[in-house]
Amino acid sequence: MQKGRRKLSKYASLLLNKLRTHLAIAGLDRTYYKVFAIGLNKTATSSIHKTFVNSGFQAVHNTKWAEKPLQIRYLSSYRAFSDGGPKHFDQYDAVFPRSKFILNVRNLDEWIDSRLEHIRYLSQEYGKKGTGNWTDTPESVQQWIVERNQHHLKVLKYFENRPKDLLIINYIREDDASRRITDFIERPALDHKPYFRPIPKTREIGVLKNEDMIMECAAKLSVPMDELKFDLFCPSLVEEDDRKRFPCDTAFLSSM
Repeated sequence: MQKGRRKLSKYASLLLNKLRTHLAIAGLDRTYYKVFAIGLNKTATSSIHKTFVNSGFQAVHNTKWAEKPLQIRYLSSYRAFSDGGPKHFDQYDAVFPRSKFILNVRNLDEWIDSRLEHIRYLSQEYGKKGTGNWTDTPESVQQWIVERNQHHLKVLKYFENRPKDLLIINYIREDDASRRITDFIERPALDHKPYFRPIPKTREIGVLKNEDMIMECAAKLSVPMDELKFDLFCPSLVEEDDRKRFPCDTAFLSSM
């Protein structure tokens, strides 16, 4: 009985989101908005999803919502989204009024290490082989670094004159991360910082299991070692104008 009630409640929530989405697009509901976490995976996306759910949002945590072409029918049923890192987030901004965006980030070296460990876990436990640049090779790691720079700078430039529409957050590093998110999405603060790990723990905080590979890949790209701790971008890989316009780490955001 309880399971049936939960299923009915979820179905009702999906229908309500769909209705309010179309009313918002038509300009008839001026209080409804969607929330998109547009950072890349392995940046505490599961924990951010938990924050959305615990805040009462019908949320989805997968990559389907971020796939091309823009899937308005699917997106209409939910209110909060994470784990996609979409390249075309500007389309969501154009279609869904008053949308809020979260750029979830993580220290570069830890992010790479987490990705590598995730890929190996999937291979060992489920026999899943990586494709494209989702492999545990130096070539993939170098491509990740470049693509991360590009994605973060694209977001920073897009929202440069709209700071109220974008929250930049390092969920893992910031103790008050969940409060900052609930404030941003206009929900009551939670009594704890939700944390969820999608795969078993493989290393201690601050310890890299793939440090040698990460350093070698950085060296091949001429990225200085100190830039591996930055969570937004590597200054050595961007134009001088971008280095002056944007902070390379969230620790410098307050000085903007």
